[in-house]
Amino acid sequence: MNSLVQLEIRKLGFFGVVFRIVFYVFNVIMLVVLISVFRSMPDTGPQTSAEQVGTAIGMGIGTGLYLIVWAAGAVILGLPVLMTRGQKMLAPIDAPEAVAYRRRQWMTRGALTVLGLVLFFAYQQSDRPGKATAPFSPAPTSTIPDATASKSPRIDAILRGEQPPKATPDEQTQHPEMFVKIEKFSWTKDAFDTVMMANFTLKNDLPWPVKDITIRCEHAAPSGTTIDQNTRTIYERLEPGTTKQIRSFNMGFVHSQATKSGCAVTKVVILR
Repeated sequence: MNSLVQLEIRKLGFFGVVFRIVFYVFNVIMLVVLISVFRSMPDTGPQTSAEQVGTAIGMGIGTGLYLIVWAAGAVILGLPVLMTRGQKMLAPIDAPEAVAYRRRQWMTRGALTVLGLVLFFAYQQSDRPGKATAPFSPAPTSTIPDATASKSPRIDAILRGEQPPKATPDEQTQHPEMFVKIEKFSWTKDAFDTVMMANFTLKNDLPWPVKDITIRCEHAAPSGTTIDQNTRTIYERLEPGTTKQIRSFNMGFVHSQATKSGCAVTKVVILR
């Protein structure tokens, strides 16, 4: 009965195999990159209506361009695949040729699935080329509220670049943001190089826990000119005298020419 059911088999040559492998790998890579980009877009926090519209437009344009490139690549690579399909032949479904053909198909699908998973996890765990991290540098002192008008000896010493004296409880209460430090900082561009993803190591030198840590980052072009800035709040709790790592935090959209960034804590909420 099975001999009445026939399976269409293509006998591929060397170039037919090569073109098929390139076509499949290209599509797997494009799919993995697209999924990874969308997975790397966490919530940006509270946004104004204009920011929400800008986010939607930016992601729509970026995704549309990416899909156009994907479709164009698939068409260009698909033409050689069609032209090298090989000679068509029909064989009974239980014939050795048909069984071997089906086995090759399943092996190919399995190999592509494994390749996709490997590429996906590798893409998620590594920094992409061209996204060098920038060392921490303090933001300008203008980000410290009322710093220039302060009569605190500690704040004045910091502004002069001197070793500050031991803080008093009044200074810690009035300017708690000065005692929550960014010890380590690195960043990359993600989502088609439009979004800043930052890693922070925060230390709380206050005798009280804090929460809702606001960070301001200023970005500079290769020329050194400041061209952009981002401010976001990390809604986490930080115990006194402890450090905490914040990984892959979305700081929002970043200028395409930004290559260096400096960040500082500008506001915290003290818990007592």
